[in-house]
Amino acid sequence: RGKADENACKLSLETVWAAKQEKDEIKEAARNARYAQQFELRKEELALR
Repeated sequence: RGKADENACKLSLETVWAAKQEKDEIKEAARNARYAQQFELRKEELALR
């Protein structure tokens, strides 16, 4: 029983870790998109001056 509990716990932790990594990647992609948008707006602002 101990080994089965250990395997279930390990699987659970791996599942949680994978979900966290996926959320982090989504957050980073959104952040990068915002930075790119800000950069483009700054370029346009400078071009208008």
